[in-house]
Parts: sequence; structure tokens; C-alpha cells
Amino acid sequence: MKHMLEISGTKVLLSHTQLEIITEAVAGAEVLTQKYVGSTSGFNGTSYVPEINKPLLHDWLKTSPVEEDFIDSMKLSMKLRETKP
Repeated sequence: MKHMLEISGTKVLLSHTQLEIITEAVAGAEVLTQKYVGSTSGFNGTSYVPEINKPLLHDWLKTSPVEEDFIDSMKLSMKLRETKP
């Protein structure tokens, strides 16, 4: 089984080991967010102010399992499309 992780709109298929490496690298990282503070009372007259938080990893890093059979089927169909004249 592989894990799908979306980064900047790109869906990346990762092995369990690769996912562990990424998870260890970003665990405990600070995250830049914005906090709503009401109409026009925030930074530069906006309704939001920037914040730096340290949320739990599972609150912002989302992955999905992808079965090997599905990946193999996709690779086979790609290969068959390449061989058509």
C-alpha cells in the first residue's frame, strides 16, 4: 500500500518509509495561520491577523491510502495507451 499526500496541488504517492520521513521532518513544525479578529480591526485594516501556531500533525497533514492493485492498474493502462498506434 502507498499513501497519497497532496503538496501544492500535486498528489504524491509515498511508501510507508517515505511518509515516515516526511512526518518526522514536519512533526512539531510551526504553522503560519490567520486569526479572524472582527471587521477591519486586524492587520492593515483587514479582518485577520497573522499567527504562528504549533498544531498537532494530524490536524493539518492529510494522507489517503492507495492500494497497490489500483496503482498497478493505472500503470498498466498507461502502458497500453503508449503502445497504441
